[in-house]
Amino acid sequence: MGPFAPRSAAAMRPAEMPTGQNSGKPGVLGHPLTPERPQLQIVFAGAGHANLVALDLLTKRPFDGHLTLVSSGAHAYYSGMVPGSIEGVYQEGAGTIPLAAFCARRGIGFLDGKILGLNGNQLVTEKGDVPFDLLIINTGAVARALAVKGQEHVLAAKPVEALFSGLASRLSAPGYVIAGAGAAGLEVAFALRARSPSTPITVV
Repeated sequence: MGPFAPRSAAAMRPAEMPTGQNSGKPGVLGHPLTPERPQLQIVFAGAGHANLVALDLLTKRPFDGHLTLVSSGAHAYYSGMVPGSIEGVYQEGAGTIPLAAFCARRGIGFLDGKILGLNGNQLVTEKGDVPFDLLIINTGAVARALAVKGQEHVLAAKPVEALFSGLASRLSAPGYVIAGAGAAGLEVAFALRARSPSTPITVV
């Protein structure tokens, strides 16, 4: 997946899963399947790599339930192409995954909305609550802001869309400082060096 791949994947799993339609057995939080509510509702919070792979796999085999993806933004970013996108190897948008089309091809429900929290077995979003029997969370990472002067010159590596939009207006900067010498930090440094061979770049 590469160092830009989200690492905050977690699943809330039921103690006992229903075995079929209208089984009456309790699902997550003790909500039974009934004739009025015949299918297991599995909600994926966030369009991280793990969630997209899981959704793709689930739709390739018989599944008695309904899948919904909830994510803020119309696109997800393939982390393996982030350095090449910064370097200019790929055209703009080449590393993006259009989520509405991804879900439509697989018969998955899609809600483009900001996730605000949980309320019992409801995922709370800015566009309304989404009920679930099973919730899988893979919302990705957000970099912690640095308490430094000149915040207008600071870019976070995550979320990736913010990094791309911020770099677009700074490709002619007189120099760059990369805070963090992890794999992602080094990939950004190498990509910037390849794009701007004469620009000073410092990794801290």
